[in-house]
Amino acid sequence: MTVKTSDTKTAQSDHDKNAKSEKSKSDLNAGGRKGEESDALGSGCVKSTAYNIVTQVSLRIITFLLNAFILHRVDREVLGLINLRLTLLADTIIFLSREAFRLACQGHSSSSHRKDWISVLNLIWLSVPVSLLCSAIFSWIWINLLSPPSQNLIDQYPSSVILVSAGVVIQMVAESPSLVAQVFQFIRLRVILEFLFMAVKLFVLVYAVIFAPKNVVQVWAYGYLASSLLYTCLFYICFALVLKFSPKTRSNANCSHNSDMPFTSIQDLLPRRDEKSGSFTIHAKYREVAVSFLRQGVMKQLLTEGERYLMTF
Repeated sequence: MTVKTSDTKTAQSDHDKNAKSEKSKSDLNAGGRKGEESDALGSGCVKSTAYNIVTQVSLRIITFLLNAFILHRVDREVLGLINLRLTLLADTIIFLSREAFRLACQGHSSSSHRKDWISVLNLIWLSVPVSLLCSAIFSWIWINLLSPPSQNLIDQYPSSVILVSAGVVIQMVAESPSLVAQVFQFIRLRVILEFLFMAVKLFVLVYAVIFAPKNVVQVWAYGYLASSLLYTCLFYICFALVLKFSPKTRSNANCSHNSDMPFTSIQDLLPRRDEKSGSFTIHAKYREVAVSFLRQGVMKQLLTEGERYLMTF
């Protein structure tokens, strides 16, 4: 009996040691995975910062050269109307429609389940109706309450305001793939599309100055609308190709994150009903964060762009 008892105790102790060793190994593996994920995210942030710096510097250089070309060929009132009033209109609508939602949702984990993404994407899609409301309000203000431009520009001004507002609404449609691209570290894709968006606007302005000097404002507004359409369509086309040909491995998409995207088709990026409740659910925590960011952001926008608002109003 004593021998059997001692053998049993020895077996139990061996089993406990094996269990502890397996647990320690699993903890080490989990820690290693977290470390690799954090390293990948850190390197992705570094790449994103570097690409943004290169993009901003390139845009500044191109803008400087084009403005130097344009200043000698276009009236200053036209350039002020475009670079100040219409650009401020677009920036105001974009800020109120997008900034709070984007800041609230960009911290969402890339390893989240597909069901968790439904409420997050539904929240980011709220930027579209918000942009419609803001576009209607600010377009009316810009057309009816602000001082009208000179007589030779008065015919182009109302249609240009509407075209710019419509372009902003179209940009909001791309917020869903833009959020996914940011969370899953599609760095080059975002930088390239944003660069194309800015470049198209600039080159359309140059085209208008050379070939349509009497309708520069209206042609530029059409260019803004066209660049917004291009920006949005390219986002969805790129993600459709990625999901079709590389749904699990994204090495060809220049993605530095290791988690697999929980999407199977481009329809998963559209607003959807919850699979259980059948209703359009919105992430409650991110919604509260978005409201908080919006309250703080209004004051920030006034402090940042206060000089331009004073010049406009």
